[in-house]
Amino acid sequence: KHYGFLYGQYKASCCFWEAVVLVQTMLLVAAAVFGSTVGPIFQMAIINALLFPTPVLLMAVRPHYHHQIGDLAKQNINCLMVMGFAAQSFLFADAFRDDQQFMVYSTGMEAVALSINVLFLLQVLWQLHRLIHWSQLGRLVHSTMQSAFHCLPVRHKHHQRASHVCSWAGRALGP
Repeated sequence: KHYGFLYGQYKASCCFWEAVVLVQTMLLVAAAVFGSTVGPIFQMAIINALLFPTPVLLMAVRPHYHHQIGDLAKQNINCLMVMGFAAQSFLFADAFRDDQQFMVYSTGMEAVALSINVLFLLQVLWQLHRLIHWSQLGRLVHSTMQSAFHCLPVRHKHHQRASHVCSWAGRALGP
């Protein structure tokens, strides 16, 4: 009950999924920290190998209540893997015969990486737009602002008594 925020986004049969995410995160951190001893190429290969099973597991298990969240999680991991492969390709820069070839390649890869990240961001924004109930959000923000700024005590210059002013509306509410 107290830890529901950890598994609340998952189906009841998949309440263990957050543990899977935490183990994967620990393995990725370990690969990032200790993988430098094997060199950057193998380090990136290890990181991509750790990322690869996640979309497959997400498709097989489908742990999320909302399939849109699962789709975004898969797209996120796929985007990370593509960025990892793109970064790994720069490690083979000595394969280029001259600086001009490398400049053309790096500019092209930068454009591809930027495009993929922009498309992912647009996908996230589109899914948020579809999932959020905007009228309920507006009412929630309004009621939160109303209760947060409701009736603050204010002393007037010419009077010793305090009146209450609702700062969000700017009107006095009696003595």
